[in-house]
Amino acid sequence: MKTKLYFGFIIAIFTLFGVYIDASHTPNQQIVVHFSNVDKSPEETNNAIETISNKLLSIGVTKIQIGQVVDGRVRITYYSTAKLQIVKGLFLANEGFRFAYQSNPNNSGKEPKGQDNSGYELNISEISESNTTNWDFEGTLVIEQTQKSDRLSHPKTKVFAGFTPSKTKNATIQNAISIYGLIHRSIDAYAHKIPEVRAGPATLEIT
Repeated sequence: MKTKLYFGFIIAIFTLFGVYIDASHTPNQQIVVHFSNVDKSPEETNNAIETISNKLLSIGVTKIQIGQVVDGRVRITYYSTAKLQIVKGLFLANEGFRFAYQSNPNNSGKEPKGQDNSGYELNISEISESNTTNWDFEGTLVIEQTQKSDRLSHPKTKVFAGFTPSKTKNATIQNAISIYGLIHRSIDAYAHKIPEVRAGPATLEIT
């Protein structure tokens, strides 16, 4: 009885803790890709999106979510601890990518050198409640990419859990341990009040 109660409380605590960790890693940055040539083949579009995803994964980005391609545009959201300038640096002077003017606050009106204007325009920004964008669409989630080996032509959805130590998470762990200790003591106190039932012959006393 006591063992079952222990396991029940432990499972409940770690389930809540897992939900907390997952919620703390929701996407915080986004890339809106605008394909200059709307007539590009699906294969070319997929290759471009895969290139972007793989570059993001190379710097430890997680929770990559890719929306549907609508009117030559697609929205990619992800969780990253890297600053926007580091993310932008992944796409400088290669792969035919260029930045939208509004995505670069330090832009003086000139496009970065080495960019191919016939390629893909990227608008990289942080996601927040006050975040606004001039792209008039909301992509539907179709893929969540978690590994570099994922291919866009064969999308797979994976569920995984990660743990990164921090002061907030350590405090949460300590709270969970304290709660578990309190539950443990409460169960012990309750168990001692329950009389033990021993097997044996029944005795009927007549007075």
